[in-house]
Amino acid sequence: MRRAKPSCAVHRGERVDAATRREGDAGWLANTQTRSIPYRGAMGPIRIHITDDHAVFRHGLKAFVEKESDLVVVSESADGASTLEQVERSKPDVLLLDINIPGMPASTLARELVEKYPKLAILVLTIHDEEHYLREFLRLGAKGFMVKTSTGTELIEAIRKVHAGDQYVDPAMAHYLISNYIGRPRRPKDGLELLTGREREVCSYLASGFTNAEVADALSISKRTVETHRAAIMSKVGLRSRAELVQFAMENGLWPGPGGARPQH
Repeated sequence: MRRAKPSCAVHRGERVDAATRREGDAGWLANTQTRSIPYRGAMGPIRIHITDDHAVFRHGLKAFVEKESDLVVVSESADGASTLEQVERSKPDVLLLDINIPGMPASTLARELVEKYPKLAILVLTIHDEEHYLREFLRLGAKGFMVKTSTGTELIEAIRKVHAGDQYVDPAMAHYLISNYIGRPRRPKDGLELLTGREREVCSYLASGFTNAEVADALSISKRTVETHRAAIMSKVGLRSRAELVQFAMENGLWPGPGGARPQH
């Protein structure tokens, strides 16, 4: 019996609410007309783990990729901690990673996985199409980066390429990587001008000693949004530690923050 085509597309945009994401996730696979692509691998099926906090998307993606005879989803998870546990248990070849996951920043998870499992190919699959996310995850060791508006054919191709040891970048984002070679002026890698107004606020609070939860309460946003802003700040400015973030804030007039300086933990 043939399986019904699952569905899973997401609209582009920096942030979307849960209802919009669910609606978007439900459209991608349904609108994808992908036929089985012959694959001449001889080492058995490619073992895949899926990390995404939307169960409907995970299940639809699993059903979709397993239509290919050489692909099998061996495990899935909704957050960072579960991902670490499942990867240890299932030993996948490829990990499909969403950026927006609870528990820990996806960048932290990617770093830990690359260090612990250097042969694991991480393919970021996300709604975010900003350059700083692309550069951050490739710098951390991810083998590929795709946005969820990509076609199913492109996804299957990306999985096979990263498993083979190649890098894969969404065609819609490839221009970010070639901009250095076509003479287009690029923005400096550091400086206050790289941050949005909200990122400056978050930076100011964090540099003053506030926790992610406290920043979320102060700005009336979710903790996950704070984590996303923090990751963007660190990536855009090239910071690697909280101490460097504090130094950056002091040098750019962002410290102490609105709540005053607080003891660093």
